[in-house]
Amino acid sequence: MKKTRTEKIITWIAFVVFMLYAITLTYPFIWMAINSLKDNAAFYQDCWGLPKVWMWENYVEALSIKVQGYYLYEVLMNSLIYTFVSASLAVISPLAAAYPCSKYKFKLRGLCMFIIILQISVPSVGSVAATYKILNTFGLYDNWYWGMFISGAGGFSGNFLLIKAALDNTSWTYAEAAFMDGASDLRVMIQIIVPMIKPILIILLIMGLIGGWNEFTGVWMFAPSFPTVAVGTKQLLDNIGSAEGSYPKVFALMLISLVPVMVLFVSFQDTIMNNFTLGGLKG
Repeated sequence: MKKTRTEKIITWIAFVVFMLYAITLTYPFIWMAINSLKDNAAFYQDCWGLPKVWMWENYVEALSIKVQGYYLYEVLMNSLIYTFVSASLAVISPLAAAYPCSKYKFKLRGLCMFIIILQISVPSVGSVAATYKILNTFGLYDNWYWGMFISGAGGFSGNFLLIKAALDNTSWTYAEAAFMDGASDLRVMIQIIVPMIKPILIILLIMGLIGGWNEFTGVWMFAPSFPTVAVGTKQLLDNIGSAEGSYPKVFALMLISLVPVMVLFVSFQDTIMNNFTLGGLKG
């Protein structure tokens, strides 16, 4: 179908607007990449121009910077461990809590749902003092990430509501047939129900991986002696005037920290988009 002149003009205007928007999103990363290849003096002399000497060694030196006694590769390992464990708990715990609330009828189910929704409604900043007190009392404060993992294993978060909504829309017919064949509750959950809500679980897992990798506040407050990439970057910025601190090296560290997230997104972008599309068509 041939477009009219007005439609062509609107299309080109929309194209220009979105192109400008894309530039505003990508230019900060390009600016960081350029300045990560300068020395500190060149950065302060001209932070907008191209490097006169390309300092590729900044990336090697960034890996040798210490953050609270940790080298960058150790900080990266901290982030990987924290990210994968916290992201897994962010899916497994809500699933374990949402499954009985969705598929089984018991007397206190209404009260449980009321308490869960009430707990989710409380702003997280309002529970910081109580969380600190509990972790400190049980010796979990700054004790690696155990306190944060135990806190995150409660299962009562926004993920709970999303998983429960998905479970509410799944058929119980196959489960009843499996029960008649002698299947246990756990087997029905893992082999029958979970595959039926796999799209939402995959999305929550991927979002949890990205969120865990970028986590700053929780680690900074409750496990300050075990910095992740986000905390380490903040500490380097606070000590930018030290002997080894420089903006180019910090920019190099930031770009290195972006690599896992970019790899994750590129690897699973089709999965993410297909699952979003599936959810939209189902409704």
